[in-house]
Amino acid sequence: MRCVSDDSIDPLPDPMLDRFCLQILPSIHHKIKWLNVESSSMKRILLATNYPNLYGLGLYDIEIEAALSLFIDEPSLTSIDKNQILSLVISRTTYGKVSLTKDMDSRILTHIFTTFSNLQHLNFCASSIWNGQLSFVNPYSGINSSTLLELHIRLMSFSDCLYILDGRFNKLHTFHVDIKYIFPSDLRNNNQVDYFG
Repeated sequence: MRCVSDDSIDPLPDPMLDRFCLQILPSIHHKIKWLNVESSSMKRILLATNYPNLYGLGLYDIEIEAALSLFIDEPSLTSIDKNQILSLVISRTTYGKVSLTKDMDSRILTHIFTTFSNLQHLNFCASSIWNGQLSFVNPYSGINSSTLLELHIRLMSFSDCLYILDGRFNKLHTFHVDIKYIFPSDLRNNNQVDYFG
């Protein structure tokens, strides 16, 4: 992927991607510790070789179909030991032709914790279709981790924040959150504020 001056991300041209996947990656695969990929080249790069020392993965401009395939069907992850991934960044998720539901990002988040069982750092920039904030109106039960230490996330409400901090991430020590709405009633009617003390 190439970052251009306006902060957009462009895929590599096909001849460059061919060389990268067929020649460069196989010759340096044992030295690669972190991969940043974008949606259109993600599968080719992840399947190009095995990555024995890979501990971090950044997925940018990823379409919802690719994310669902990656974390639910997992064909692109066969060359990666999912237990060795400690850090994951998902940024700028976009929607293609998938039937949209507000819980799509929650579903993906659930599968992230199922797929990457040793994940310690997660930066999850939810999709822009719902203004980029994640909401747990109908949460999936699999949103938990006993290994997660740091979480960066954008949430819809203070209640969603309390959902994250209810003990489902018992080792979490660093929490970066952007909350869209904090209603006074959320603060008054909730006796769980001791999580912040």
